[in-house]
Amino acid sequence: MNRQDLMDRLLDLGARSVRLSANLPRTDGGRHVALQMVRAATSAGANYSEACGAESRKDFSHKLQIVIKELRETYHWLRLIARAEIVKTGRLERITGDVNEVIAILVSSVNTLKRSPQPDAQQRAIFDRKAQVTRESNIANRRSQLEYRKLQTADRTSQIRA
Repeated sequence: MNRQDLMDRLLDLGARSVRLSANLPRTDGGRHVALQMVRAATSAGANYSEACGAESRKDFSHKLQIVIKELRETYHWLRLIARAEIVKTGRLERITGDVNEVIAILVSSVNTLKRSPQPDAQQRAIFDRKAQVTRESNIANRRSQLEYRKLQTADRTSQIRA
């Protein structure tokens, strides 16, 4: 599953939690559970979007763990809704299953990040050098394009004068 698929899945979970909250009773307890569940479910998607812009592997892993915490909280509120029999359990099975699936995917991702080796200094130096060469090449290409345009302009100017 790629990042966009996971982002869409989290967005769907947030939307489904909003729709579910609209069906909860307008009692003090119903409103409390609805607000808490919606906050946790929608926060998971927002935090995942933030994680996708992480500045490092460590930052990415940390932000994924926050998403997992929010999803576990969402799962708690869904279980409370079922236990209190606010909504029929059958209506909650699909969303509860989806929350658990996404948690499992993210836990696996965090574990993979922790197990996979960090690039060593030599690998980072090679990568940095390749990036520098690419930047220099792009600059040289841009300069060549500008010089070519200047020549074309000069040729057109001389043709007009002739």
